[in-house]
Amino acid sequence: MHPVIFQIGGLTLHSYGLMAALGFMAALVMLNYHRKYAGLTSDQVSTLTVIGMIAGVIGARIFYFAQFYNEQFKGEWWKIFYIHRGGLVFYGGFILAIIALTVYCKWRKLDII
Repeated sequence: MHPVIFQIGGLTLHSYGLMAALGFMAALVMLNYHRKYAGLTSDQVSTLTVIGMIAGVIGARIFYFAQFYNEQFKGEWWKIFYIHRGGLVFYGGFILAIIALTVYCKWRKLDII
């Protein structure tokens, strides 16, 4: 896969970011399509999607930070916020998104299974 799809002036479209955005949109469409089966309202679906998205990005960045701390971040911990320079780890985002969504579902007494 090409890391950069296209670049126009200062605007760069990276393939990882595009695929992540398409994945989030696909999840939202599928959740809305199946929400009646799950007994969810459209507001709950939107909330679940936003929680999954935010927790996924935060978890992916935290795991990247932990994985490459000695190489890129040692002594400069504030660079964890430089997400525009890249650096996400899929499994970190997946783990934190699952945890956050489980906590939200338990809090709102939504059926997880």
